[in-house]
This record gives sequence, structure tokens and C-alpha cells, in this order.
Amino acid sequence: MAVSGNLDPGAHSVSGQRESGNGFIVNGGNAEDRLYNNTAIIPNLDSIAEFRILTNNADAEYGSYTGGLVNVVTKQGTNQFHGDAFEFVRNPHLDSRYFYSPSRATLHQNIFGGTFGGPVKHDRLFFFTDYQGTRLVQGEDTGLIPVPSAQDRTGNLSDVASLLTKAVSGDAWASTLSQRLGYTVTNGEPYYTSGCTSSSQCVFPNAVIPQSAISPPAQFQRSTSRSPTRARTTPPQPLRERSGTTRAAAESMPTLVWVWFQATISSTMTSRSIRTARTISRDSPMVLTVGHKS
Repeated sequence: MAVSGNLDPGAHSVSGQRESGNGFIVNGGNAEDRLYNNTAIIPNLDSIAEFRILTNNADAEYGSYTGGLVNVVTKQGTNQFHGDAFEFVRNPHLDSRYFYSPSRATLHQNIFGGTFGGPVKHDRLFFFTDYQGTRLVQGEDTGLIPVPSAQDRTGNLSDVASLLTKAVSGDAWASTLSQRLGYTVTNGEPYYTSGCTSSSQCVFPNAVIPQSAISPPAQFQRSTSRSPTRARTTPPQPLRERSGTTRAAAESMPTLVWVWFQATISSTMTSRSIRTARTISRDSPMVLTVGHKS
């Protein structure tokens, strides 16, 4: 997974160049991910003081990039305390149900955080910090999935007998069926025909597969597969292999946790010299960037 997680890593084509041809600078330091050539640092929006996107005719100091260059500068503390807090919430209460699903999928998304900065020593030492966290629980809506009914699980396929239209292919397969069923099966014999009640007419009389003919892997799959949650309301379609008479909606709920934290300490050494140190951490080893401005 890219270091940007599920956030936009900046992989966009600029001036017709490849997505990997862009450059990213945060507070004068290179913020490019060398694995995917995308951004490795995505600051909290409220912590950004200014940004600039260079698309052409960049100075020589911004070389090495054929696409665009994104230059971001974050905020610093001042002589007054300032801060803000925010939270963006999404949930399924106002969402509509997917047409083929029996219920609405789970969705709980919370993006929250804030910024705070101020003086440590008036006119001399300042601090600024921000935090952003993401909590996401999202169900993967799969719609209605055909699953075997309780009757099908016992080997009784009379409810889908119209799908058993093929015949035994090959003498080897016919011999295997003969051994497992206990009666003779010939090559080309139909698995089932309408009204078949004897093994002399078809392989599976009454569209019932004996337990002795069900392989161990199929028995294991039968015991571990999901049970149906609703009855079939439409006839089975031949295009769907192994289509059962009932359907179930499956839903998984992966949880995503994303954390962004940045702390800035600014110190005014002289009236013309400013030194800054920033500590950035987000689910990865801590990154420290130090800048000097005269």
C-alpha cells in the first residue's frame, strides 16, 4: 500500500506527462515517495498556510520533474493563541438501498481533527500543532448471491432439475460414477431427464445425488458455505452455474484508521533570522525536517 493510504497521493497527469513525473515539497523539504513517485506527506488542510503548483517554466531549483511541482508551506505559531476543530461525518441513514440488496450497506466515516498554535515566549518562541484522524467502517455490498438451499445441500436437486440437461462424458468418468453410485453408468447417459425415476433411465433418478457420490471437498464446502436468508422469487437462470433456489447478501466490514500529526516549533533568533523545526508522524517512522531562513 502507498504511504498515502486511501488519500489522494497526487498521481495526476500535468502538462501531458506521466503521473509519476510530479514533485512534492513540504516546507522546503522533498516529500516525494520514492517507491511510487507520489507524495509521502499529506498535511492537514487547516495546517496549510499557502501552496503553489508549478506546471511549466520553473526555476532551476525545481528541476528533476517533467510534470508539475506542488510546493506546500504549513502554518507557524504567532503571538496569539489560535486554533480550530472540525469533523466530517458520513453514515447510511440518508443513503438509499442498492437495488439488488436486501438492506443498506454499513457506512460509518468520521474525519476529525484540529489545529492549535501560539506563543511560548512572546516575540521569541512559538509553537503550532495539528491533528487529523480518520475512522472508516464500510460494508462491501455484494448484492444478492445465489447459494444452495437447504434441500440442495442434501443432494435433492428437484427444484433445479431443469438445469441438469447434460450427459456423462467419457468412459473414465462413467466408471468413476459407477463405483460411487453402485450401479452401472454408461458414457453418454443423461444425468437427468424429465420423469426419470430409475437408474436405467438416467444417472440421478428423481434429480437426487446420493451422499456416496458427493466428494469430500464438496461436503466440506457445503458445511462451510452461508445459509440462505431469503427464498428465491424468480426461476433459476441456466447462465448461472450451480444457481441455487435461494439468495443471500454477504457483507464484510473492513475498518480503516488513519492518523496525521504535525508539530512545529519556531524560534526568532534575531530580527532577521528564523529557525523552524517540524516533526511529522503518520503510521510510519517519524520524519524530522529542519529549515533555516535568513
